Amino acid sequence: MTGEGCRRWLWSVCGTAILFLVALAWYWFWRPYGLWYGGDSEYLDRQVNGGLWFRKRELLAVAAMQLSRQIVTLHLGWPVSWAISLVSCLAGATATAVLWRYARDFEHRVLTFVLVLSSGYLLLFHGSIESYALPTCLLAVWILAIHRVDGGKWPTWTIPFAFAGMFWCHVIALFLFPSLVLSAWLYRNRIREEGWGYWLLALFGAGWVYVFTDILNIGEGLGFEGTFHLFADSGEKEFGPFLSLKHIEIKACFLWVGAHLSLPFALAAVWRNRSNREVQQVATMAVCGLVFWAVFHPDTGYRDWDLFLLPSLPVAVLGARFVARSPRRVLFTTVWVVAFFAVWTPRVPYWARLSERGLAEVAVSNFPEDRTVKLDNRYVVPGSRFRTQGGEHSLSVLKRGELTTTTTFAVSPGDEIELDLPIRSVPAPFADEIRALEEEGKPGLGR
Repeated sequence: MTGEGCRRWLWSVCGTAILFLVALAWYWFWRPYGLWYGGDSEYLDRQVNGGLWFRKRELLAVAAMQLSRQIVTLHLGWPVSWAISLVSCLAGATATAVLWRYARDFEHRVLTFVLVLSSGYLLLFHGSIESYALPTCLLAVWILAIHRVDGGKWPTWTIPFAFAGMFWCHVIALFLFPSLVLSAWLYRNRIREEGWGYWLLALFGAGWVYVFTDILNIGEGLGFEGTFHLFADSGEKEFGPFLSLKHIEIKACFLWVGAHLSLPFALAAVWRNRSNREVQQVATMAVCGLVFWAVFHPDTGYRDWDLFLLPSLPVAVLGARFVARSPRRVLFTTVWVVAFFAVWTPRVPYWARLSERGLAEVAVSNFPEDRTVKLDNRYVVPGSRFRTQGGEHSLSVLKRGELTTTTTFAVSPGDEIELDLPIRSVPAPFADEIRALEEEGKPGLGR
């Protein structure tokens, strides 16, 4: 590498690092406060707080959350919701840097970059307590790999390894498998020259997700069994059977959040560049994501918005290609960005609750050794001093066979307060009778 080439490489690395840090600061600033929207938010929060490392169908996504908890919660005293949010924000910053590397290869690089970022999937990176931020980051890597492979800059095996990484983060990647098959067909000659071994190794690694979850039975929750019941084919499910008015309303909301006005631009891009191999592969991703959006069931209603953002990124990539090259790009960009802000503005700033951002330190003067103390009826307080977010909270004192006592308090970021817990030994109604029945092992009482 020449001196000029070395300087360019160094400037490129420094610029990418700065972009990563700026994006991380942005996502972290707007992270949702506590347990805000996402279908499994509170459930996932409780499991990670309880020490869970692997959850089936989202293995590495949850493992990353637990690793973050081990570092920032157990050593720095951050709430576990912050530890989980940090994973989403780091994934978002990484995805932002990856998408810049993608956009810089186009003529209108800044415009393409801004448009790709201005779509619904971006909401995942603002610290949502969910497990789709990390696989979406790997999806960005997958799209970049397709772009670089098609340009002859990367070997073809980077595509299946990107798929395998996304699959290990969340099995939702399996719905995009047809795009991988198309890539194998389009680059079959190059794959033969480079050797099929790398592709087989990547697919073998992806297949170990099934071995890990369903054969070795590692992790909590369901694996691949019972997958059929996740689809919207049952009239017994909540939020309406498939194609009911309620179901269509929810799905229309998800499509607006994920794709807003980028979808018609993506369709135009596919029509104009239908013979382009890169467009064909990304379009296949978008179609598969839209099929998933159409047939999957929103088990938690509107709170399941994050699960249905799968087509958002490939649609944004396709739409940005069309808008950036269009002679009407100023008009189209204005419409696109306005639509995105219509999606983004009501959500993230409201989630942030800026007046309660930051931590306060709480000391309990009469911390009991023979009872369990829970914060907000969710987190077990490990000792007499702990840190919590600003706002209103509750402390509950629990002991088997006795009534639970609770006290509430309010703190602002930076506060240091001391509390007395209401500790009273009041027998719970029918405590002795319930304990006797449990000891007898009668059915229906937890046995």
